[in-house]
Amino acid sequence: MPIYFGLYKINANLPPSPNPNDRVKQLESFGAALKMQMESGDLKEVNEFVDADAGYIISGEISPERLHQNLIAWFPWVTFEVHQIIPTQKAIQNALTAAKMRAGTA
Repeated sequence: MPIYFGLYKINANLPPSPNPNDRVKQLESFGAALKMQMESGDLKEVNEFVDADAGYIISGEISPERLHQNLIAWFPWVTFEVHQIIPTQKAIQNALTAAKMRAGTA
């Protein structure tokens, strides 16, 4: 199963609720949803940048469909730019294999 890295950005065009109590409920709800996604293993790491309006995610091993299901739950409050990643050791192995093929030694 693939692993994904994603950048997220909070949608600043959606103002928070003017009612402070509603804002607390909304943040508690977001926290519970994030906790559930992390406990399921779908998301392995989620961190926010210090400017407080963006951050990044790293998924667990997850299908693209399952990741999409997780991320679409945050729309329209958060947008994502997501990239499938491979481990560095695999990338080095792939580069070495390609170089050997070009050199005719594979």
